[in-house]
Amino acid sequence: MDNHGGNSTKECRENYAIRAVKEEECGQLMALCCELAECLDERDKVTNNENGLRQDLFGEHQKCFCLVAERKNDNGESESGLVGYILYSPAYSAYSRSYIHLNSLFVKEGHRGMGLGETLFRAVAQKAIDTDCQRLDLTVLTSNKKAVEFYEKLGLTDQTVAESRHKMRMTRKQMEDFVQT
Repeated sequence: MDNHGGNSTKECRENYAIRAVKEEECGQLMALCCELAECLDERDKVTNNENGLRQDLFGEHQKCFCLVAERKNDNGESESGLVGYILYSPAYSAYSRSYIHLNSLFVKEGHRGMGLGETLFRAVAQKAIDTDCQRLDLTVLTSNKKAVEFYEKLGLTDQTVAESRHKMRMTRKQMEDFVQT
């Protein structure tokens, strides 16, 4: 994952731009999402597509938000398209009120080690603060040791151990079956 030392963070600020994704970039963003799934050996779990992503990011009932990273040339223009992203959504807890759930953070090979991951994460943490969110939650595969270490270095606490909580899920098919019974 990202090395977030002083020199690399400075290089990140000088050579990369962090901004909200544009609707016309949903194809590039979906390609990055699939690249992340490949890295995690989860490509078979991807059921979303460019149109679904566009609807969820820009539709009438916006469900999520996304910041992207792009490398800038000497003129400050995009040099190579999107090289990273962070996708997140608002959530709510009766215990602590509003919070942000981080869905995914990804930086392409060749752009890692320059502080991009930390910079993207920091931008979402600032948005959480600005919108009076009380926490920021995310899930990491236990097999993704680099990601676990990365988030721990940023100051996140592993809730699996700290609060002895299980993450539970019901798929769309399971929901449909459930409501029909």
